[in-house]
Amino acid sequence: RKRFESILNSMREGNNIVKEKDIKILNAKEFGVTYTANKLLEKYDIQKILQEELSKNKAQFNIRGIIKALIINRLIKPSSDLSAYDWMKNDYSEKLDVKEHQVYRALDYFIDKKDNIEKKIFESLKTKLNLNTNLIHYDLTSSYFEGLKCEIAFYGHSRDHRKDRKQIVIGLVMCEGIPIYHEVYEGNTLDKSTLKNMINNLKEKLGIRKTAIVADRGLITEDNLELLDDEEYDFVLGFQRRNNNISKEYLVKEINSKQKQFAKEIGKETIKRSDKEYVRRYILCLDQNTKKERLRNLEEIKNNIDLKLRELKDKYSKSQLNKKGKKMTKESLILQAYKIAGKNKRLFEIKEDNGLKFSLKKESYEYEKKIAGKFLIVTNTTKDAIEIMKTYKELQIVENAFDEIKNFLDIRPLEHHKKSRVKAHVFICVLSFLIESIIEKFSKESARKQIRKLERIKLTEIDINNKKKIKITEIGKDERD
Repeated sequence: RKRFESILNSMREGNNIVKEKDIKILNAKEFGVTYTANKLLEKYDIQKILQEELSKNKAQFNIRGIIKALIINRLIKPSSDLSAYDWMKNDYSEKLDVKEHQVYRALDYFIDKKDNIEKKIFESLKTKLNLNTNLIHYDLTSSYFEGLKCEIAFYGHSRDHRKDRKQIVIGLVMCEGIPIYHEVYEGNTLDKSTLKNMINNLKEKLGIRKTAIVADRGLITEDNLELLDDEEYDFVLGFQRRNNNISKEYLVKEINSKQKQFAKEIGKETIKRSDKEYVRRYILCLDQNTKKERLRNLEEIKNNIDLKLRELKDKYSKSQLNKKGKKMTKESLILQAYKIAGKNKRLFEIKEDNGLKFSLKKESYEYEKKIAGKFLIVTNTTKDAIEIMKTYKELQIVENAFDEIKNFLDIRPLEHHKKSRVKAHVFICVLSFLIESIIEKFSKESARKQIRKLERIKLTEIDINNKKKIKITEIGKDERD
């Protein structure tokens, strides 16, 4: 009776009473990530900047809307631009009138405005996030290429371990965990050759004329150190661990400390050039946990290579005695031996002399043991050695950024053949990572966890007796926050 009375009263008030069979759920689209990304794009003026820069053309379609959708798509369902187009048409919670060819044309307009967009976004972020540009991190990575020929795709040093694929090289500058500038280079570009271009862009485009640059050992050359001195930039750079006289002199020195991580100034030199003096300090650092792991791995590598080389030696000897089967050639023997040794061939003396002859290079092996867990930093700053080590180890932020861009935002493999669209694709990924970085900056959990939570918020379209309604699924406290 109570149920009956409540229904009767509800009807008297003009409310519809709906039977369950009259309710149809027409679709459910992702909403939480799109809503959040939109709010962040608005808050940091990125929406406004895209609108300003991408409306300066004669195109008769919504370029800004397409670029924004591509940025959000990589946060939710990273895939090819063709798949992104399908997502826009069928799963995007915002209405967007778009044709397939317009996605590619939008990328062309977008990359033409890269410099202006990047500069304006940096200026907005610097103000709204109060970025301290006194310290920046710079690193490079590669991403391999699939499909048709591209004029900037070349074979080079692959960080993806895909020597069989052509690639591009990407340089990324970050400030306080936020990406502020990036560049795309040809696949065979050497790390050390990118520094001058990066510094020019810092000065001319972003207006950063005084900062400390933290970078990995791939940038160390005398010319680059002189360039940083002449431009009056501070630097904290990782030093090569091998094939360098300074490394050989300093890395073998003992560090007597029981601290898990320790650093001390191990050397200092004054360079005189053009009536000026430039001081370089060498900081020797030790990570005890890394040392234990490296020593253990070194022993395993040595034993494993030794065992496999012995097996190869026996295999060669047997093939020479076999009268029926095909004999292994000397050339094949040496090639297989070097393949077994791999990047650790510096530890072994390998040669052919009536069979396979090999031995451990004791001097090289002892050097590897002495440098285990150590790394060398060169700097022109006056900071304390421990502080310099901590500053350098923060370079891991950029390495994590590349891992995020490659694995979660799924930058690879690249499938465009036009140079401009390859660069536009990378720019989209970097802007998606920017949104992630902002979420990370203000979250107690990782951005990935937050995004997974937000993905659970759906926008549903419901049909009730031929009347369509839009509803959002229940939002929990974490998602609302």
